[in-house]
Amino acid sequence: MNRAINKKFDKLERVKNSFLNDFEGLSVEQLQFKPSPNSWNMMQVIEHIVSSEDGINLFFKKYNPYESTRSVKLKNHISVRILYLVFWLGIKVKAPNNLNPPKGDEALDVWKKRWEKERAILKTTLDNFPKEKVKNSVFKHPVAGAMNMAETIGFMISHINHHRQQIRRIKKDKNFPKR
Repeated sequence: MNRAINKKFDKLERVKNSFLNDFEGLSVEQLQFKPSPNSWNMMQVIEHIVSSEDGINLFFKKYNPYESTRSVKLKNHISVRILYLVFWLGIKVKAPNNLNPPKGDEALDVWKKRWEKERAILKTTLDNFPKEKVKNSVFKHPVAGAMNMAETIGFMISHINHHRQQIRRIKKDKNFPKR
């Protein structure tokens, strides 16, 4: 694995583990709590995160990143940075219409196992990713557009951190169950 990509992947793993720590010790009632009828509960958030990673892996399966020949344009690099900034600022963003709304009806352990499976697929992709392709477009984000591999992993990191803010808001709600 390319050294820069390896560092990003290691950070992605740390962010994932930290995110999962936010769920430790919570009751089913707490995990299913919605601050309002139109908001997500914590299980819907984790489902969304895992489904996003699954979507990236499916994209890589359909459009093999090892065969990429297109470079990322400057406008895409800028769009990616703007997306990172929006996530960092905690601005609420509506999920793209092509994503199915999460149901949140599976147990936490189910999502943890599925995430491990998706992460193993991603790691295999990264372990075999050719150095000469690091600047090439490998993923097309629905809003930011074309991303290289480092930007794709950076998006995943920013996406999880963005939703950590959502988890914190849920936990701080005045009606959040005590246990």
